[in-house]
Amino acid sequence: MKEFDQYYRRDLTLEDVIGELSNPGLDFSRHREQVNDLVINLVIKYLCKYLQLSDDDFQRLQEDVRLAIANSPEDIVILMTSILIGYENGETIPLLSEKMALQCLVAIRETAAIFKEIAFNDQFSVQDNFIGVDYGSGTGILMVASLIAARRQRIRNVGIYGFDLQEDAVRNSNRVLGSIDGDAMRTRVVDVTNLEIHHIFDNLPLAHWVSETFGCNTSRLFVDGNRICLDGGRKAVAHATINLSSDPFEVVACGTAMVRPSFVSDVKACRTAMFPDLINGLYRPDFENSVLGLRTAITRQLLRPLQKGA
Repeated sequence: MKEFDQYYRRDLTLEDVIGELSNPGLDFSRHREQVNDLVINLVIKYLCKYLQLSDDDFQRLQEDVRLAIANSPEDIVILMTSILIGYENGETIPLLSEKMALQCLVAIRETAAIFKEIAFNDQFSVQDNFIGVDYGSGTGILMVASLIAARRQRIRNVGIYGFDLQEDAVRNSNRVLGSIDGDAMRTRVVDVTNLEIHHIFDNLPLAHWVSETFGCNTSRLFVDGNRICLDGGRKAVAHATINLSSDPFEVVACGTAMVRPSFVSDVKACRTAMFPDLINGLYRPDFENSVLGLRTAITRQLLRPLQKGA
């Protein structure tokens, strides 16, 4: 495992890292290690900014962060526990009532992988305006990936819109996104399963369509009352309740396809980049038995009639 200083470069701000990743000359295939290190740095810096961690707070989390990058369920849960539980007196940090959003963000390596896939995907129509949408935007970090994708194509007029039902997550994500580029990125409190929200983008070309809900979902993780526990030792690891099954993907994907008749054909023709792209079958086979695998199977069945007419 690398030294922590490679994962968290103190000489770079979050905005510096975004700037480096936005450089069109940075090619993932030729600069793979550099890109990977920058994206990990970005995720950690975003986590710190989202949680408003002081230097002392971050020092306490440093080892937990380093281990969580290895992406084992136990280490991710331990990191989340360290954040949720106060260090001095055991009080829960007030910021974190948006447990689902945080659950996704602390899965650092998985977040970084998805972030990289979005930021370096150019399979969309490059026009004067870039419109991106994130259904279930959570902490807003994947909206930054869309921003980088737009900047890499030197698109100046950018609008990226996030929708989430968690009021605290929307407030905190707007605080961070506003500090990066408040003109380009904004989130709103919206029920993403409401089909009416798809009409917001009627007659507008979508460059990025995102609906990623992920995190440390594992059969070894369970909720016992108000505690999160790991199966086996049945040891409580956090005093909080997290909804491990809150995934609106199939509703949102099919809602978009119903309201936007061209959606499926736009994704197939690379006019719109979809994340995850289940229409073109771009998913990892090893996820077949996971939550994403189940989501893939359900969504394929729902989209099949729409694809035939695309």
